[in-house]
Amino acid sequence: MFPLGTFPDDKRALVASVHSNLADLRDNPSSLNIQAINQRLQQCFDLIKTLHYHDGTEHWYCRRAPPEAQEFATFLIRYHAYKEKGAAPEWKESLWRVLKGCPDCVKAYLEARNRSDESYLSQYHESKVKDMNDKADQAETEAIVKAVKRSATAVDTTLNSAPTAIIYHALANIRITQKREIRDLFEERTPVSPFPSWPDFPAGLFLLLADSSERIRAWARRQAEACGPLSRLTSNSPHAAAVSALTRRLQLSDTQLSSSVSSSLNSGSSIDLSSVLPPPRLWGAFPTILGVVLAVEDGLSLIARVSKVDLAQLVLNQLSANAPNFKQVLECFVILLQRLGDKLWTDRPPDFHENKIDALCNNQAFELLLTQDPDPRKCLEWFEPYLRSLWTATSITFGDALDKMMQFLCVKLQHTRFDPTLRSQVSLTLASILVNLYNTALQQPNGRHLHALCYRTSSHHQLICNIAFGRLYKDSPWKEPRKAFRKFLSLALASDGRKASNLVFKLTIVTRAGEKANRTDLGSIGFRFHGPIWKQLYEVFPKQDPDAMALLINVVAASAHLDLLNPEIYTSRARAASAKDLKDAYAEEVKAHRNALETMRKGFQDAVTTFASDTGLVRTLLEQEGVVENLMAVMFSPSESLSSSAQEIAMQAWDVDGRDGSLRAYFEKHTAAAFKGTMTFLKTAKETVKGSLEACAVSRSTVLCLTDINDALCSKPDGLLFQIGFGKNSEIELPASIIGLWDLMSDVISEIFQRTPVWATYFDDSAIMIVWMRDALIFARDMVSKFNVFHDAAAETLQLSFTGASPVKSRGRTSPGQSMVKKLEDVITDAVRWLKLTDEELLHQTVELVKLILRCFERLAAKPPQAVVQKLEAYCADRTTTKHELNREQVSGIAEAIEPFLDEEETKKLTKHREQPSDKAIEISDSSEDEEVQLVGERKPPRPAPTRKPEPSKPKPDVYSQLMRAASSKDHGKEKVHLDLTPRTTSSSASRPFFTSAGPARSNFPPKGSGKPTNLAKMRELWKEAGAKAREIQAAANQQAQVPIAGPSRGHQSDASSRSRGSAAESSEDNASSEDEEERGLGALAKLQKLKGKVPTINKQERRGIQLMDNAIRNPARERLTAREQAKRTQMRLKPDLTPLHQMILSWNYDHNGEDPPNLEQLRLRGIPDLFSSYDDYRNVFHPLLSLECWSQIVKAKEEPQDSVNCSIAQKMFVDNWLDMELAILSQTEKGWYLAETDIVVLRPVKDPGVSLLAKIQSFRRNPQGFGTSVRCIPSPNQGGFANGSVCTLTKVFSLSTVNREYGALMSAPYYDLFDEIARPSPTKLPRISQQQVQKAMQAYKLNEPQATAILGSLDLEGFALIQGPPGTGKTSTICGLAGEFLSRRTTPPTPVQPGKPSSAPISAKLLICAPSNAAIDEVAKRLRDGIRDSRGNPLVPKVVRIGTDASINVGVKDIALDALVEAKMNLQPNQPKSDLGEEIDRINRQLTEITTRLKQISTELATTLGVDEDPKRLALDGEKKTLDSKRRNLNSLRNQARDKQTDNNRALDASRRKFRQEVLREADILCSTLSGSGHDTLEEFDFETVIIDEAAQSVELSSLIPLKYRYPQQLAPTVLSTRAKSFKYEQSLFARIQKHRPDAVYLLSIQYRMHPNISVLPSKVFYDGRLKDGPSMDVKTAQPWHRDQLFPPYRFFNVPQGREESARGGGHTLINRMEVSIAVALYDRLTKQYSRSGELDGRVGIIAMYRGQMLEIKRQLTDRFGRSVLSKLDVNTVDGFQGQEKDVIILSCIRAGPGVTSVGFLADVRRMNVGLTRSRSSLYILGHAATLERSETVWRKIVADAKERDCFLDDTTLATFSTPFSAIRKPSITSTPKLPPKSANPHARADILTPGQMRAASSGKVEVAPEQESESHNVAMKRKRSPEPEQSRTRPEPPSISRQEFAQPGPSTNRMDIDSDAPTVPAAPPLGPPSAKPKLLPPRPRPKQDPANALFIPRAPKGKMPRQVDRMRNEELPPNFSGHPGDESWPTI
Repeated sequence: MFPLGTFPDDKRALVASVHSNLADLRDNPSSLNIQAINQRLQQCFDLIKTLHYHDGTEHWYCRRAPPEAQEFATFLIRYHAYKEKGAAPEWKESLWRVLKGCPDCVKAYLEARNRSDESYLSQYHESKVKDMNDKADQAETEAIVKAVKRSATAVDTTLNSAPTAIIYHALANIRITQKREIRDLFEERTPVSPFPSWPDFPAGLFLLLADSSERIRAWARRQAEACGPLSRLTSNSPHAAAVSALTRRLQLSDTQLSSSVSSSLNSGSSIDLSSVLPPPRLWGAFPTILGVVLAVEDGLSLIARVSKVDLAQLVLNQLSANAPNFKQVLECFVILLQRLGDKLWTDRPPDFHENKIDALCNNQAFELLLTQDPDPRKCLEWFEPYLRSLWTATSITFGDALDKMMQFLCVKLQHTRFDPTLRSQVSLTLASILVNLYNTALQQPNGRHLHALCYRTSSHHQLICNIAFGRLYKDSPWKEPRKAFRKFLSLALASDGRKASNLVFKLTIVTRAGEKANRTDLGSIGFRFHGPIWKQLYEVFPKQDPDAMALLINVVAASAHLDLLNPEIYTSRARAASAKDLKDAYAEEVKAHRNALETMRKGFQDAVTTFASDTGLVRTLLEQEGVVENLMAVMFSPSESLSSSAQEIAMQAWDVDGRDGSLRAYFEKHTAAAFKGTMTFLKTAKETVKGSLEACAVSRSTVLCLTDINDALCSKPDGLLFQIGFGKNSEIELPASIIGLWDLMSDVISEIFQRTPVWATYFDDSAIMIVWMRDALIFARDMVSKFNVFHDAAAETLQLSFTGASPVKSRGRTSPGQSMVKKLEDVITDAVRWLKLTDEELLHQTVELVKLILRCFERLAAKPPQAVVQKLEAYCADRTTTKHELNREQVSGIAEAIEPFLDEEETKKLTKHREQPSDKAIEISDSSEDEEVQLVGERKPPRPAPTRKPEPSKPKPDVYSQLMRAASSKDHGKEKVHLDLTPRTTSSSASRPFFTSAGPARSNFPPKGSGKPTNLAKMRELWKEAGAKAREIQAAANQQAQVPIAGPSRGHQSDASSRSRGSAAESSEDNASSEDEEERGLGALAKLQKLKGKVPTINKQERRGIQLMDNAIRNPARERLTAREQAKRTQMRLKPDLTPLHQMILSWNYDHNGEDPPNLEQLRLRGIPDLFSSYDDYRNVFHPLLSLECWSQIVKAKEEPQDSVNCSIAQKMFVDNWLDMELAILSQTEKGWYLAETDIVVLRPVKDPGVSLLAKIQSFRRNPQGFGTSVRCIPSPNQGGFANGSVCTLTKVFSLSTVNREYGALMSAPYYDLFDEIARPSPTKLPRISQQQVQKAMQAYKLNEPQATAILGSLDLEGFALIQGPPGTGKTSTICGLAGEFLSRRTTPPTPVQPGKPSSAPISAKLLICAPSNAAIDEVAKRLRDGIRDSRGNPLVPKVVRIGTDASINVGVKDIALDALVEAKMNLQPNQPKSDLGEEIDRINRQLTEITTRLKQISTELATTLGVDEDPKRLALDGEKKTLDSKRRNLNSLRNQARDKQTDNNRALDASRRKFRQEVLREADILCSTLSGSGHDTLEEFDFETVIIDEAAQSVELSSLIPLKYRYPQQLAPTVLSTRAKSFKYEQSLFARIQKHRPDAVYLLSIQYRMHPNISVLPSKVFYDGRLKDGPSMDVKTAQPWHRDQLFPPYRFFNVPQGREESARGGGHTLINRMEVSIAVALYDRLTKQYSRSGELDGRVGIIAMYRGQMLEIKRQLTDRFGRSVLSKLDVNTVDGFQGQEKDVIILSCIRAGPGVTSVGFLADVRRMNVGLTRSRSSLYILGHAATLERSETVWRKIVADAKERDCFLDDTTLATFSTPFSAIRKPSITSTPKLPPKSANPHARADILTPGQMRAASSGKVEVAPEQESESHNVAMKRKRSPEPEQSRTRPEPPSISRQEFAQPGPSTNRMDIDSDAPTVPAAPPLGPPSAKPKLLPPRPRPKQDPANALFIPRAPKGKMPRQVDRMRNEELPPNFSGHPGDESWPTI
């Protein structure tokens, strides 16, 4: 906006006054006389002269002048009528100065003149006004001429030297333009260039456009272009007058022209046309004139009205004229078409345009013009606007016109009579027209124009494709047409893909409309595509043209996302339509769609294969713009042929194989294009999924490709996002691309989740959809699991982790986490709907996905949608309110995941409300299904929190203290850039504490004997009283209803809090309206429909309840809180947080010396008390001791030989407070080597081996490139040697498997139901069992009285029951009796029946049996498997499942191992997929490698072969290359299929295993596991009313806690490495600590059936206070021939005074005694030579060494002397390895010996003593240094003294002792016959008691044998061999110094004396697995480990406590790979 001129301030009042007066004068011109007018003129002139402009210019008339000044200047125009006097001259001079300087003022001045004539001069006569105007025109002419002449210079004499305003003035006033002076100026001084900045098109310029001077016309045309359009055109304007005059002149002939000119001159016409061209040549001016006129709306019609001539019709008439001016006429026609469009044909006959076009095309002048014009394309410009002018006409009219054009251009003008240049130009024009028309048609909503274009262009497919691709059109004239036609084909053929997509959407809409659909919904025209062009394209497609291949890829990519429509799905859905024509049309469209896709793809693969034979061309192709983007779409295609073609290109370009390799190569080599292409396809796929009837094919292909892309980008450690240079040189910003990819993947998977339930209804086979849904869920889980990598890469923090920098936000960028997690809202919203599925595998995958997404929300402090949280909370609250098939573990996992998002305010409010006192309410139900009494409205109160006093400020706690408190609370620091999404072991590990007040972790126990009953005691009495009433009422009610009363249920609720809703939960089965059963599988996604009325029951009356309640108002909020608390407690009990333990261990310095850990000063060590005051007290005692034990395992590992491997560090990243590293294993490893997730390893840099770093294995991967592993460690300052790319050594240290579970048990202890009894044990007094009951049990189970009493009493006790079973007392038989009694008492729960829902088998109560070692539990499992008896004495074969790793289970029970039973079930399934296709994939890879190698050789040979193409060698090589290319393509396709098939099979097998594992576990009656294995997550679904722990005194207390988490278990035994921990009683078992409080509350199995009386007297005297008695005739049954030899009596102590202990080779603490080794070998040699010439002693002799080194040395000497086969004839092992075994002869080597030896180490362990002394049946021979043993240990002193007392001591034993007859040995301390111990009266050893052998015979139905008969036949039984078990230890075994083959364990033996009750002869029950799973010959049954206590520990549910009801979840999962760490006896951590 220009600044306005201003008047002086003192003139403004006058200006306003004058301006007002002028307004009055304008309205009343005659109001003033001439004098007054003159005064006013002077006044106006004086004022306008005062006008001031800041830039020094002058303006009177234009916009820069104020409105008052413009009015003053208009009034002053009348000065033109004044003579040269007064102010008039000055005014004129000023006027010319103003007009010369401003063209705008000129225009406004001329307009002001017209306004002045009509206003100020309207009072005067016309003649006077005309005279004044003539004077003005003359004055203006003179002024213009004068100004032009003054402006001329010597250099420039043209008008260009004059001011532009002057020239504009000369043409703007058309009267001046016609004056001779002005005409002469233009003739003489014709401008050479246009003048800029004219305000409008001057009217005089029209005349110059038609001037007779060519120079003037040429300048006028250029000036017309510079002027721009005409702003205004009126009928009385000079512009209309000029154009009208020219138009009239145009239609005149020569004769008419002469008379017209005379008439015009005579009539005084205003327009002088004397200098204008004559009519024929005047056409040259009209293209420009028409352009100017038509720019004004209705300009042409206005000229027609003024001139009385229809100019458009005049032009159209000339189209058929054969005249020299035809070119200009054609130009006018083009302008008319462009400006008027369809208006040109308005009000004209229908066929008018056709006639005119036909005339034009047939006009000879037109053809002549085409052949002679240097630019024939201009002659064809009219075609496109002509067709566009018919755009709005009918499709037929447009199509006909298009057809005429195509016929004219493609046929007529392509005749060979025309020059090739002309034909190429015609083709170029045609292609350009078609491209433009297609672009317009594609924007139209209806497809009729596209349909017409498709139809007409396809008719000329040969010409189009030949020009685009044919060989004949390669020459230079055709290059541009060739390019143009390729552009057209790219556009046209790509439109086919879009049309095909739109057809799918249209068919979907019609289908969904159902009966409401009609024919118009499909449109008026059918689907059409360029079929002939596609076919012709593949026929003439060039072999080696990168541009052509780029085009083909582009057009194919447009439809790559489509799959062939399934006629069965689409046509069957269309049958609902009522109109028959719609059905027919629908079917035709489906058929056309299929035909189109088949045609478009038919030749693509062959074309790609042919082209891809040249690697150079392929790489050139990939460099072209858009090629890689389109190839990504082709890669994603559901069509196998398309996808494999895209892979073929990648294979040839980069020598990669498979879909995964190809996708990785695309992203690596063309990052920007790959990202762009992927995101473009995902957008298309999203729309396809949303708008299609079903899109399973494209969804599946998308998921497969995205899985490969995610692996390529995010796989550790070689993922592209982990490479430093990735994406740095790309054309797009990598972070934005990553976020975009994440967003689109989230959108696609969300749409898939939302649409899949609808798709499922279209498939009859639900299995297909289940597999697809599983794959979609797995992909979603995989995607979300890579959230960290995407997040870090997008935030640009990934590079920081490479350098070890802190994970801070990079370059000020905000973290993208919030936007990324926002995208997951839709995913989780749709995924939660799938929780109503009934398929177990889909439920498992859905739950895991939901948990993973919620973890993302939590880690980013974001909130998921509230509706999702509420729905998930409903799933966790109660099955009766939300029907689902989730099992307990899944519900628990969901509860943990949503806990951080629950409403804290509501929780606090309800917690406060709950703490208020409330009365109890008891409901006694009369239901026959439930005899239990349930608390209503009351939850079991938590243990009272201790009163806390304000604590003074304390110093900052040390690290250890922080770790100790980490279990109960966790400090959430600031958000880290990298997120830890590893599964949490408990909610406390990553979420805020749930309870606002102190939880159970702070509870105290009421003092013993305080007189106040505990809550538990109160509840017991309450239950007893209510239970009695309930049984009375129920008995009466059931009797009335004639329904048998079920036995007492022993099920338990999952937590005490469940009682608060127990009544409501039970009654809802009948009173609440239930939901209909949804369809299994996919139908479960639909909303449940409510049933009206109640669920019908059979013979069931209305429930009656006795309710003692004051307020029964339901509180939903409180119920929600109760459910939350229950879920929280269950989670804390089952999944404790292990992070503090790992932090402590990994913070240790591995190189720290000493047996104490580095943080010893922080460990507040104290001894284990007998009682604990609180859980804090309990934890503070055991946690430091467990830490000591962990460090001791590290110390032990350092002392053993260690194997290390080299690895390279591929990546480092920070995760919260951890440092995670990705390692690639470089060393060659032994077969089977691997790392478990529970392994602790030590890393050392190769360049600096003095630096060490402890790390925990996170994952272990096997891939074709080798092994890789992820480790986690704690960042420390001395980690400089662990940089990226550096090489370090990795060494296994020890396994955390057992430690994890012990620590977890310690952290979970406060949530155990029996924790009160654990912390403050108060064993219940043994109940009185009637003699009748005992006798009945003895008869039923064939046991003795102590065993029967223990069985009956244990199952009736509350809490813990303790059974002590010394060796050989039938402890295993007692366990079998306990199992039989339990199963006899067990009541089968009722089967829930719901209308419309298939009944599911209930989960019956189960028995869990544990033992510390695998050998012990295997023996128990075998006995149970072979059969037991029930309480009536009937044979019973329970369903026994042995849980554990395959390597740790004895071969004798492998048939009942969980994995074996699962495999058996899977093998019975039909069409079971192959478990491994790796061999087939390897075979394909080998063939691909061979073909690739040969292709490279051929390429080299071709490059070096000279000659023409027809050379035979080249032809042969080309042929071979084609063949190999075809094979490679096929193999690549097969590889993809095999790889996908393997993935599908593995997933299917994993799902089947999970399903069948749950089936096996649910069907099982008894589960057998080691203590550590019992802590596996798989068992969390079940509660165990009774848990039996064998060998209970052989485990530390923390191990005993592991199975207690399942509620009410029974007990265990320990190996403690830390001597300091031992000093604090860490090795004390829970059994021993409980026993201390009431020794008389222990059942003792006092009758032994194993040892000779001379042997048993020793352990009885030393360990059992003489209470151990012998069974009947044990001296006879165990008698052996060598007993008659005085050297080999049943028991002898061989003193070896010459023996000396020494350290074994290899270092460490292990010892050897070479003299004892030699004597042991000599003893064995003498015994076998004398009494086993025929192998009678094979398998019956065992040598026990107290140290491992001694064991290895004995084996070495035995093999040196007897050969390797000797190790198969006897068992040599450590004392720990012999636990659970027994032999006829035991040789025990004590090893410790020496003059200065005062400590015997392991020998002082009473438990190990007991094991060593009780393994023999017939003979026990101790080799030891008596003096050392006597002075070092009290018990050993007693043993030596006992031997001497009983004349069993042989002094000074040497090698000669066993090579000399015993009579020659003179030893005074030896008598000829050892003294037998006096036979004491044994009340239990009655004659009517059956021996173990008789028991087994009785149980199997065999005839019982008398004792004397059994003793006579024992020699036969002695031939049975035993299969020794390998040593089982909690720590890693010491590696042997010789090969494993050399010292193989002895094989099975059948030479064992059958005298123990632990070896029944009941026929084996049929195995649950396949027949092949059971070996032909069962090995001997190993005995469980024994110890001094040999205890059973049986925790029981207190009778007074109501068993807790458990929601029996049916869909529990097992780990996919049921395998553990080698050598680990426990079940591995998955």
